[in-house]
Amino acid sequence: MPNSRFNHHQRIQHIVASYSLSGDESDLFEAYLIDLMQVFPAPLIELAIVETLVQQWLRVPLLRGPEFLRTAHEMLTDWQGQVFQSRLTPTYFELITGLDPAPIFKALETLVQGYAQGTDAMTGGA
Repeated sequence: MPNSRFNHHQRIQHIVASYSLSGDESDLFEAYLIDLMQVFPAPLIELAIVETLVQQWLRVPLLRGPEFLRTAHEMLTDWQGQVFQSRLTPTYFELITGLDPAPIFKALETLVQGYAQGTDAMTGGA
């Protein structure tokens, strides 16, 4: 599903650009993001970025750059192999990102079902 991965990368780039999350280290940020996309399902990365953004909302200044991605990466690692629910509703996700929440929440549902069945449904068991 390379096309789907590309679409999620575009969605992530939209969120990153909307909130200037790459900070002053855009090359390091992008390299880190590409590394994350090699390990974690893209919809989960997108959700972790938005969840991290919400967690950091009241921080002044807002966490940016590779440190922002490290925080999202910690969240992704915590989620690995666990059944979890997003603290965000699809409506809040859409309000925060300006993006259709359906691809993320459908992917999340698929992932939860895969974990319940003992497989990684997002990557086909790989």
